[in-house]
Amino acid sequence: MSTVEPPKAFEDVVLFHLPDVTDPGAFTSHTPLGSLGLDSMGMIALMASLENAFDFTFPEEDVTTAAFYSADSLWSVVSRLIRHDG
Repeated sequence: MSTVEPPKAFEDVVLFHLPDVTDPGAFTSHTPLGSLGLDSMGMIALMASLENAFDFTFPEEDVTTAAFYSADSLWSVVSRLIRHDG
């Protein structure tokens, strides 16, 4: 996983797309996002929100269920893409 801690803006974007999170304080970065209500349509919406918030584009090969498994796995991909694009 990424060694750089994700910014609060990342967590805010992810939480916005998790309909089953009623207590954001109980959210953990390793909880499977699917268990928190993220479905395939939500995954696409989350991807678009992250692209807008962090000014990058997800390459097709990074749009996988493994990448969107948890906030940790997603931040690993996003942080790599931000470094690459930046």
